Amino acid sequence: MLLKNDDLLKDKCVPAIAQYNVGQFVPVKLDGVARQTLITPYNDLGNGRFYDEVSKKSFKYDHVRKEASDLQPHPAESGITEQWRQALQTQLDTYIDEHYAKSGTGVVFARNGAFTICIESHQFQPKNFCNGRWRSEWNVPVGDGKSGSQEMKGKVLSQVHYYEDGNVQLFSEKEPVLKVNVSADFDKTAKDIIHAITEEETKYQNAVQENYANMSDTTFKALRRQLPVTRAKMDWNKMQNLTDVLNSTLLGNLSDALSTSTVSISTTTTLPVTTEDIPVTISPPPDHTTATSIAFISLVVFGVACALIAKIVISHKKKRAELIGSARWRISASRQSASSASSGGNGGNSSATYLPMGRGGNNRSLNNQRQPLNSLDHPTADRLDWERQFFDDSEATTPSRLVFR
Repeated sequence: MLLKNDDLLKDKCVPAIAQYNVGQFVPVKLDGVARQTLITPYNDLGNGRFYDEVSKKSFKYDHVRKEASDLQPHPAESGITEQWRQALQTQLDTYIDEHYAKSGTGVVFARNGAFTICIESHQFQPKNFCNGRWRSEWNVPVGDGKSGSQEMKGKVLSQVHYYEDGNVQLFSEKEPVLKVNVSADFDKTAKDIIHAITEEETKYQNAVQENYANMSDTTFKALRRQLPVTRAKMDWNKMQNLTDVLNSTLLGNLSDALSTSTVSISTTTTLPVTTEDIPVTISPPPDHTTATSIAFISLVVFGVACALIAKIVISHKKKRAELIGSARWRISASRQSASSASSGGNGGNSSATYLPMGRGGNNRSLNNQRQPLNSLDHPTADRLDWERQFFDDSEATTPSRLVFR
């Protein structure tokens, strides 16, 4: 469906699919054989061919279509090895029927004197968004004259995938080591081995179920807090009602704004506006108390801002006037001094009068009072302040003669 190219699929994807099928112990049904067999590394003959221990047939397996074809006879193991395999397979079939009734497959493989039990069971429910698979394998320590207490190693793997409104997966793997008694009695030893496997797998399954039962009180609670920061549960019904009220109020205000007949543009152009093309739900007239309050507060804030601005401007002008007044000098040329100087004073000498600014503004009486003078009030002959002639000389003062050379 994704590639739309079977040749490319076979060329590039078949090796990956084959590796997956072998690792997952995928079951396969053979024509004329009652029980399914498994695709595992323990019955792989190479070149895409596998064999079934029960029917003693080999077959070619299509990993893409998951179909078996080209069935051919396959030689069985000889002598005592086959006896052990048959005894174990009989007990294993009983265990599978009791514990994996719906979709379980168990096969005993005997290869090069080694016995391996492989179990696979799966349940795929795509409509319920849930898939799961169980796999287990056990290396059985029988044959080659072994007897007494023997060590049996195993591996149990389970994978569950739940993907409805999310993606939750379980990957679990356990490698138990069991002790089994091996004797010359094939049936008794096979029963003991399958009984040990049953107990271990049951123990594992119960542990997983107990873990899930406790997970809601431990793991899931650790992932998220039960209550919000307010330590109170959220009343979603009230929140829905509040949301409806807010939406109706906003839509009502929007309807009032859009009901205006014209919109003024800065170029004195007016455009008619209608609400015919705008999908707006008209709600009952909203309460204008809130709008009136906002308008009143806005006016108060605007008045306060204007008063502050006026105060700042007036204060700035007053301070500027004080600074200019304190630095102002009044220099005037006395007509009398000038006339006397020109009429015969000191020849070519010219005279001018100056007086520092008084603190009385235009009050002549205050300006005529004696005030303490600084060094600038007594310019000497070698220090002339020519720039003072540019100051205001409109007010009459009591002159103090200064001769410039």
